Amino acid sequence: MAVRHLIGSATKFSAYLCGMTRTTKILLGIANVLPLVLVAMFVSSFLMMPHGLDVNPNPDVFIFSLGLSFLSMALASAIGLGLFIYYLVHILKNPRLDANTRLMWVLIVLLAGIIGNIVYWFFQIWREDDDRVDHGYNN
Repeated sequence: MAVRHLIGSATKFSAYLCGMTRTTKILLGIANVLPLVLVAMFVSSFLMMPHGLDVNPNPDVFIFSLGLSFLSMALASAIGLGLFIYYLVHILKNPRLDANTRLMWVLIVLLAGIIGNIVYWFFQIWREDDDRVDHGYNN
């Protein structure tokens, strides 16, 4: 039941964003890059933690680094999952895609993860209204 509600919400959100303005597309593009920034934050905060037995760690630095690591990975995971669901719904509802192209995009988004989201955003959302671009879907 919760999965149906989640998919229904993603479908409504996708329908809401179908008539995207340029600003909305830019914000969605920023949301695509945000998990990469948060993972970089996780790595840097993890490297700030004192390692080894000979180091006498400062508890404040250790707790701050641990909290920052946890927060950045939790946010990256939540944003990544939300974008994954959004893009799957968008791919399935995109009228410009035929069945083979849908399958290709689903596999790209599924297997390439965040990079696949960015590629789909660039080719199918950012360039959506660009009449100069021939995507080759009408062949």
